[in-house]
Formats: sequence, structure tokens, C-alpha cells
Amino acid sequence: MEDSLTRFCTSNLTGQMSQIGINRFVHSWNAHRIPGRGIPNKLARTGTPRKITADLLPDATVAADMYDRDMGSSLTRISSFGGDPFLSEADKVRVEQHFSQYYPDLAVVFDNVANYNYVPFKQALIYLINVTKRFS
Repeated sequence: MEDSLTRFCTSNLTGQMSQIGINRFVHSWNAHRIPGRGIPNKLARTGTPRKITADLLPDATVAADMYDRDMGSSLTRISSFGGDPFLSEADKVRVEQHFSQYYPDLAVVFDNVANYNYVPFKQALIYLINVTKRFS
């Protein structure tokens, strides 16, 4: 993890795995019955969808300052995720395309990790690091 490219790839893939898990959790939560209230997905059908405009949401720095102030704790402000190694957006897209050809469904990798089989994740990470090195 000393190498910025390795940190970037690890963070990127871990973030994608986390997103799959979060999406599954939200879907499951919204489909379960809340005693005395009902099922959130069914309750939302009759509601009025509302969009929140971007100007109502603080940017990351302001949100972090608010968290520090309100929670009385300190966040790590220096990124350990590694810097973006790509010289152009085209290089980034090329890596994503190569990776998705070899790993078209990351949910399969997630399922293995969730069941304590980390080998597919390690293999996907090594592949992502290698393809990123090649095209960055």
C-alpha cells in the first residue's frame, strides 16, 4: 500500500464493493415491514417525490467542518486513497472497459467476499492494478 497506484486501485474496487452492499441493504430495508407503519416501498408509491437541489447540500469540506463541530470529533482530512493515475479521461475509460470485460458482474465478487472467500476480490484487484499500470 506504499504505492499511490495500488492505493488508488484498492480504494476504487473497495468503493465499488461497498456500493453493491449499500444498494442491497437499502433495497432490503425498503422492502421489509416496519411494525405499525408498513413497507417503505409500498408507502412511497402514494407519496410525492421531491428532489433536493444541489445548493441545499454542503460540499465535502463544509460537511466535514459541520461534522467536526457538531460531533466534537476530528476527521482525517488527508486522503489515503491514492492519486488518480490517469493522464486523460480516455485512459480511465479504457481501463474501465478492459476491467469490465474481465469482470462484467462485480456482484459475484461481492457475494464471495460476503461469504468469506476473498480470492476473487484479490484476483480482481491484481487485475485492476495491472491494467491500470498498463494504461496510465
